[in-house]
Amino acid sequence: MMSDDQMASHLSHGRQVKPWPGMSQFASTLADSYVRASSTSSAAAAEQAAYRKSMKYADLSASFQFQPIAVETLRPINDSVTDFLDRLGQMISARTNKF
Repeated sequence: MMSDDQMASHLSHGRQVKPWPGMSQFASTLADSYVRASSTSSAAAAEQAAYRKSMKYADLSASFQFQPIAVETLRPINDSVTDFLDRLGQMISARTNKF
């Protein structure tokens, strides 16, 4: 079994990986700023929050890979994090031979 450090090294392909303070975003689906979009599309608040977070860190060095994680209070998460978590789970399964 791999240690956490070994797993991080394998998953990062040698790049430094660490959470960025404030990287995750919790969007209140019923907040005034999201309610209009939320009324027409599932996960709209999460997508808007993820977009805003991406714009906030747009000038981050190219040596970092930024992945915003936005979760709505009524459950949906942004699409890009769904894809990211799917790929991460596949990589972990492949590296640990646990499915």
